[in-house]
Amino acid sequence: MNSEGRKALIKEMTMSDLPPYCLDAANIMGIEAFVRLSDELGGTSFYVPKFDNVIARARDRIIVKQFNGNNYKELALQYNLSEMWIRNIITKEQLEKNQISLFQDKVNL
Repeated sequence: MNSEGRKALIKEMTMSDLPPYCLDAANIMGIEAFVRLSDELGGTSFYVPKFDNVIARARDRIIVKQFNGNNYKELALQYNLSEMWIRNIITKEQLEKNQISLFQDKVNL
């Protein structure tokens, strides 16, 4: 089927056309996006990670930007994390920056 035919079918789709086990996902993302997802990934195993795992990198970048050198407790409360976890995020970021700068120094020699 050509792309025009596919588009026409997608526009014709209603929620009642979907199998019951698909309704939650279609309600969340909209029927058009769900049908497109089905077209791309249909028949494969598709894992949806938990929200915390999806947003972790962006959250950690924000935490690093908000870190002022002494606000571990405030950040922990704000992001519902332990102070130790905040320290780990900050330490990991500092280590990554140091590794990059060490590598860049050696390349520029």
